[in-house]
Amino acid sequence: MRLRILITSFLGRTHHYRGEYERAVGLATDNLAALPAYAKGSSLAGKRIGVVSAAALVVLVLVTLAHGESLRPLEATPDRLTWVRDPRGYEQALIVGDPEKSGLYAAHIRFPAGLRIAPHFHPDERIVTVLSGTVYFGYGERFDETRMRALPAGSVWTEPARQPHFAWAKEGEVVVQVIGIGPSGTTPVPPGQ
Repeated sequence: MRLRILITSFLGRTHHYRGEYERAVGLATDNLAALPAYAKGSSLAGKRIGVVSAAALVVLVLVTLAHGESLRPLEATPDRLTWVRDPRGYEQALIVGDPEKSGLYAAHIRFPAGLRIAPHFHPDERIVTVLSGTVYFGYGERFDETRMRALPAGSVWTEPARQPHFAWAKEGEVVVQVIGIGPSGTTPVPPGQ
């Protein structure tokens, strides 16, 4: 029972797959009888091995569920990317995966000079890297220049799930790379909130 609480507490932070992690926790903790005898021993070392084994099983199951389709070999030079214009004013080139489906995705996004991205958030967690240009970026529910930081090429930021943020290609064109685990989406923050 203590193991179930420990794993549930640890995995409770991975909100994307609540039903899946609950299933994985049940799988790992209900099947402890399958662990070798030394992993169930009464010694502290034996208990640690049991906890680590069960946690590793849960993580393996979650990674498999979160990953979706397997990656395929890909080599793509910038001139071979297919850019698609988004109604919000930027262009996007999908590298791998599909943000609308479960699994890993990566995309390049190109902001034209002067584009202001209004406060919004996403249901998934993302890691963003500035590939070229300088983007001004901030967290919050309203566009506030005083809360923005200039992030030149090579900079990285994170977008925690449901964390409002905003951006500005103030000084020229910017290209960023976004990596996340779908399904994704964008929810605008209503003005004045």
